[in-house]
Amino acid sequence: MARTSLSLILLLSSYSLAEVTLDTKCYSEARKSSTNRFYYRPGSQISCLCTSNNGTTVQWVTEHGQVLSNGTLNITVASNVTRYICQEINKIENNVTFTVHVLYVPTEATLTFNATSNVCSSSAVLVQCETPYVDYQQSPMISFFDISSADRVNLTNATPVNTRNGKWSSTSVYITASGGQRTILCRVSDSEFNDLYTDTQDVINVQEASKVYPIITIGANNYQNGETLDVQDSSQFSPKCQVSSVSSGYFRLELTCDSSNSTNIFSSNNDYGTSVYLATVSVTKYMIGKKCLCKATHSSGCYTLTTAVNINVLYAPEINYLKVNGNTTSVTVNRGDALNFICNATGNPLPSLYMTHEIPTSVPFQTVQSYTLDFTQQAGCSDTDLFYCVAKNTINTGTQTSKQRSVQVYVRCPPNVTSETNSYAITLGATSEFRIPIAAYPDPFKFVLYTTGVKFHKEVDLKRYNLTYVSTNPSQGKGNIVIHLYTTTSADLVDYILDINNGVDSNGISYSFKLTETEDGLSIGAKIGIGVGVAGAVVIIIIIVVVLCGRNKIKRSLKEKSKEKNPYDMTYQYVGPYNGGYMQPKDNQPDEGYVDVEEQYDTIPADYEGPVVVSCLAKPDDMASAESGVLSSRISNPNYIENFSGARDFPYGGSAYSQATEVSYPSTSIYSINTNSNMISNVETIQAAG
Repeated sequence: MARTSLSLILLLSSYSLAEVTLDTKCYSEARKSSTNRFYYRPGSQISCLCTSNNGTTVQWVTEHGQVLSNGTLNITVASNVTRYICQEINKIENNVTFTVHVLYVPTEATLTFNATSNVCSSSAVLVQCETPYVDYQQSPMISFFDISSADRVNLTNATPVNTRNGKWSSTSVYITASGGQRTILCRVSDSEFNDLYTDTQDVINVQEASKVYPIITIGANNYQNGETLDVQDSSQFSPKCQVSSVSSGYFRLELTCDSSNSTNIFSSNNDYGTSVYLATVSVTKYMIGKKCLCKATHSSGCYTLTTAVNINVLYAPEINYLKVNGNTTSVTVNRGDALNFICNATGNPLPSLYMTHEIPTSVPFQTVQSYTLDFTQQAGCSDTDLFYCVAKNTINTGTQTSKQRSVQVYVRCPPNVTSETNSYAITLGATSEFRIPIAAYPDPFKFVLYTTGVKFHKEVDLKRYNLTYVSTNPSQGKGNIVIHLYTTTSADLVDYILDINNGVDSNGISYSFKLTETEDGLSIGAKIGIGVGVAGAVVIIIIIVVVLCGRNKIKRSLKEKSKEKNPYDMTYQYVGPYNGGYMQPKDNQPDEGYVDVEEQYDTIPADYEGPVVVSCLAKPDDMASAESGVLSSRISNPNYIENFSGARDFPYGGSAYSQATEVSYPSTSIYSINTNSNMISNVETIQAAG
């Protein structure tokens, strides 16, 4: 019993482990796809052996249950996909399926399009390719190529569509490159195996419309595309757009210059010399870089050709700015400082820029052919001047035009006498005037005139001399020191020294010159000299009498003052109006503008011994109008040695007092006192006994 049960179990186990398999030769004629399917050519013979591993009998049946054979299946591949099943006879659920996929080998394709296409360059041609519909094939592959040249060009493809009339169809858009014959190829291939295909090809005859570029005509000149029209600013011109004859079709013409435009449409099929005019164009320099455009569009819509003419506006130069050290009007610098000039201009043609001092006589310097001139130089005294930037160009009429702009430069420099002589002729017995030219910036404000000799240096009597400064060229810092000498005598024909100061150098400069008699004044001077000598003697006698009478009391006390060592005191006082910062005299004498004092001469007795004090008190008569200033005094001896000088502030509404002391007296000397208030100088003389 136990043996029987064991045999039964083994038998059941053997049945449960049974397996039906196909011989590998079943696939020897097949091609495996990327999806692991096996494909066979239609009509090919297949012999496929099926076995069971437990030795049971197997049989082949169709998917519909029809028994075909035992063990080996022998079939001829049809044109559709077929499924075969190998199973055990007594156990049909133990089986294996053998599916036969049929390869698609296309054999027919049809290419269609217009045999002659009247199109333009870059136009599209619709090309269609069809192949018969096959049930077992999901979708073929349809490709298009342009094989007109040796290099095959792939065209755009569309997914094939089942037209439901027994065909697969695909369409491509062919973009023409130019006119002529184009060979188009259609290839229909298996979607899995592209080496299975069929080709068809045909020729497209592409006809291209004639291309004719328009021409722009201005006056008697024709302009092609890219050429340049030279016109002057503020001028006018009237352009015309035209196209020569074409074989067929017509053109739509459009002419545009800057913002103006005119449009005309021609519909004639035989268009010869068609043209369109534009109204008169007024030229401005802002049109430079603009274009005149003539557009010609063919009636077929194939193309639009444009002729563009560049507008070149010629105009005279304009200076945008001239700067020196960043300033556009003026600049003040010290001698040796840097002067940076920048001149910027516009103009067409390109202007020539140069710098100059004085137009038109100055020689140009720093010339460039550019829109900007930029240079730096070191400031010298001669650079006090107006600097000009000049821009020039020549427009197409040949007329040279120029523009200029200036900037003022002031260079601080001490005075420089520019006179070519140091001798000036005067007429005796008359009022003489002579001018000493100088160059200085700022203008000089202090002048002191001395007569000189071997052993003396004496300030002149300002009641007979008047010194003023007159500017002759402010932009160049040039002027004249004008000297008036009233009622000249032969005593005036001596050597002089003129001290000039403008504050740049504390010492100023000294200029030496001499006065000579004019040739015409010799006889007159002699006669006048005699009369003047007699009159002068009378005046001197009167002065001596007055002085002796007025000083008797002082003389009697001189010895006592000397013993007490009290200084000999000579005080000068001036009270006068004050106007605009200048102390003016009470009257309108020739020495107007200078401080006056009570006495011109003061004689120190010869027997006086002791120090001398010379002082000056000055104050305005109108305290309310007085402004700040400085009053100074100075004593000089004949050896040109300054012993003492003093200065006091001149406060608002106050008075000024200055004092100078000579501590070693007696000495036979001529002393001078100099008073100064706000650029107005006065020299008074004190004469000691001798």
